Amino acid sequence: MDWEESRPGILTSKPLRGCSPPPPVLTVASFEMTGIQDIQLIGDLVAIRWADAGETYHRMDRLRSLSPSAETSGERDLLGSELVATDKHRDFSGVTVIGWNAVGNYAIQFRFSDGHNTGLYSYEYLREIADEI
Repeated sequence: MDWEESRPGILTSKPLRGCSPPPPVLTVASFEMTGIQDIQLIGDLVAIRWADAGETYHRMDRLRSLSPSAETSGERDLLGSELVATDKHRDFSGVTVIGWNAVGNYAIQFRFSDGHNTGLYSYEYLREIADEI
């Protein structure tokens, strides 16, 4: 592969003759990561203040029902058939968050009053499932 300097210090591949240029390569610097600044439990809500000054709120029972764990959302085999989903249609009324752990700089692992603690809630997922209050 031939390389050319597109900007000082930046090497990019030259397209082959008669071929379209390759799509741009996204690097970590291309994504704006937004961390969590603070988490508070307020009544039956989990309040999250983000580093970008945004805030989201999550009802604890809904947060539990939307756990991204295989136990809740269903584990699938290679062909997509559901193997296990013990909690998929369970009522989580009254379930509360009793603690949490940060997982790297990308997720939170909540601990719930019913003993569940295996779901990793990515920051992106937490923003997607936020309650509108």
